[in-house]
Amino acid sequence: MPFVARSSEFASWWQKTPGGNTIAKEKFLDKYHTGIKCDKFEISNDNFGHIISELKSWYFYKNFVVGDLLNDSKIVYFVFNEATCEKILFSNEKEFDDYIIINKLRPVVWTRKYSSNWGAIFTSGDFLEGVVFIYFKIPLLIFLFLFILVGLLKTNFNLKHNFNRVSLLIGAYVLIRIILDMIPNSF
Repeated sequence: MPFVARSSEFASWWQKTPGGNTIAKEKFLDKYHTGIKCDKFEISNDNFGHIISELKSWYFYKNFVVGDLLNDSKIVYFVFNEATCEKILFSNEKEFDDYIIINKLRPVVWTRKYSSNWGAIFTSGDFLEGVVFIYFKIPLLIFLFLFILVGLLKTNFNLKHNFNRVSLLIGAYVLIRIILDMIPNSF
């Protein structure tokens, strides 16, 4: 007899976009759907309460969410205006690219594409993530900060000491990761 397992609701997540809307992965009818919800207006266009569902990948740029989704096993491209909650769908990649170029929605410096919850340290969403943040991540960050501070004080902030170099690199990495979690935009 085969073993059948089911996941709980802890696999769902909700994260605020830079424009104040929500991208969520939620369970409906024994299947998970990732989509954009408009939090500014009472708008929903599908059975899941999403403006756009079945997101595959996306990026944030200039108050827009730009990406692609799966619609009946076909890739469809979208542009979502976060201020007005309007969406534009493209079935043709050439039309999509032309629209992106004309409206200057292609990031110049870097494109941070996402396909799931984008926070590594600071996230929002399900109950389990909140528990992990409060009981694991915050104490770990405090311990790391104190460890680096005590090490620096013991060596009188001597940057020639290898411990200080490594600990400052680790501290800089954590600080950059926190900033990237707080600002998920492309530039």
